[in-house]
Parts: sequence; C-alpha cells; structure tokens
Amino acid sequence: IRFFGPNTYNTTDPAKLWCGNKALQNSLFYRDKYCANNFNDIGSAIVVLFELLIVNQWHIITDGYVLATGTKATRLFFISYHMISVIIILNIFTAFVLEAFLLEYSFSKGALETALATKINEMGLAYGSNPTKKKPKNEGTVKASILDDDELDSDCVDADHDNLQFVAEQLEEIVRNYTNYSNETDIRFHLKKGAMNVHTLLQKMFIHEL
Repeated sequence: IRFFGPNTYNTTDPAKLWCGNKALQNSLFYRDKYCANNFNDIGSAIVVLFELLIVNQWHIITDGYVLATGTKATRLFFISYHMISVIIILNIFTAFVLEAFLLEYSFSKGALETALATKINEMGLAYGSNPTKKKPKNEGTVKASILDDDELDSDCVDADHDNLQFVAEQLEEIVRNYTNYSNETDIRFHLKKGAMNVHTLLQKMFIHEL
C-alpha cells in the first residue's frame, strides 16, 4: 500500500492506481481514501495504530490490509491489537485516571482529617471560622446555666418531664466540661490536602487489598 500525494486518487498512471496495489480496486479502503494509512514509515505506522486505538473505521483498515496481503491471517494482527490495546490497556488506563480523579477531588474526609477536625472543635478553636470579637462582660448579670431561660423548673418535675430533666442535666455537664478558647486567642486551624504523589495515590486505591 502506497500513497502518492494529492494525485493518488485521480491519477491515470497504472502503477499508482488503487494505492499501488490492484487488489484494492473498488475497495472501501481505496474509496474512503485510506492509502496514506500504511506501515511504510514510522510516522504513518503511528497514525495507523492510533486510528486503530480510537477504533476509527478499523474494520475498513483491516479489510484493506487483508486484500493487500492476500491472506485472511492478517486479521489476527488487527484483532489481537484491538483486544490488547483497546479492550484491556485503554480501559485499565481510563479506569485508573477516573479513580485518581475521584480520590483527589473527593469531598469526603479521611479518618485522620475527621479526627483532627473533631479535636479542634472540642478545643473550641472554631475550625473553619473567623476569630470572634470579645464582647464586654456585664458584671451585673451572671448566667449560671444555659438553661436559665428555659421554662423547666427543677423543683417541680412530674412524670412527663423526667426524661427532659435528665437531658438538661447532661447538657449542663457538657457545658461545664467544654472550654471555649476562641474568644481568648486568634489562632485558627485549617486542614488542607497536600499534593498527592503516585505512591500515595496507589496506596489509597488499594488500601483494602493491602
């Protein structure tokens, strides 16, 4: 199979007709102007293999080479190339890229990030928020509990309020053990994902298998 430039398909020279091969006479390969798709040099061979990789009319290219070589065994090369490069390698590569993209841009936090964020919040350092301005304390009014404004009266508890009284006591216990440092310091923590290298990416992909 040979390509003779722009005049390949309108030449009257018998030596240049049908891509230089009479077996391609009136074939789809010649009519669709695929004479440049040959293995005569490295550049042309790369183009042909790329077209086969993206499945661009690969059946027409295959039939053209079957006619040019005169043997149906030529199909073995094209079928093998399609099976290995397209069905196996290309799909694995595509799956790898998609998995890497999902891992890199996933909004879900890892176990370490979740633990750190929880600890920061427990310390009252307002993870993800701006420093709060200190307000002057009013010494005349002191609130002993966050439940002072509640209508619940601890001296008069009936059977219907037993559970509510228990919850109130638990809330007061939590408030007493919680120290809010956000009003005492401007220090704030921000967790940011760093650049992920190939080793870390593969480790995350196959963490369950490891």
